[in-house]
Amino acid sequence: MSQVRLFGSSLVGRVYIPSSPPPQANDHSVKAFLASMDLEFRLMLKETRNCSIFNQEKKATYRRWLENPDSPVKGNTLDKLNKDCNNQQSALKEFQLNQGCIYHKAKQSLRDYLERTL
Repeated sequence: MSQVRLFGSSLVGRVYIPSSPPPQANDHSVKAFLASMDLEFRLMLKETRNCSIFNQEKKATYRRWLENPDSPVKGNTLDKLNKDCNNQQSALKEFQLNQGCIYHKAKQSLRDYLERTL
């Protein structure tokens, strides 16, 4: 039995060999994404209103609110103030900061709760 499979063995200094070799450059069975598909994906990310995809600005804003929930709202116009206030409420209600990463808070459905308690 190899030391990697032993329960208490250390993984430091071990070399892992993949089960199959990587595809060769002349292997045509594995193809990269087309440039048009990459462009289409980037445009979708830019134009989407999906809240689960964070751009750098939104990530920084949510991180600011999660690290300093009592800081003042930023903005010099009413629209910017409203946007920052909405970001504050959303960040504090639906997200948490764990080791520097932003995660959705765990949600428990009423049905799951009732099934476990009854």
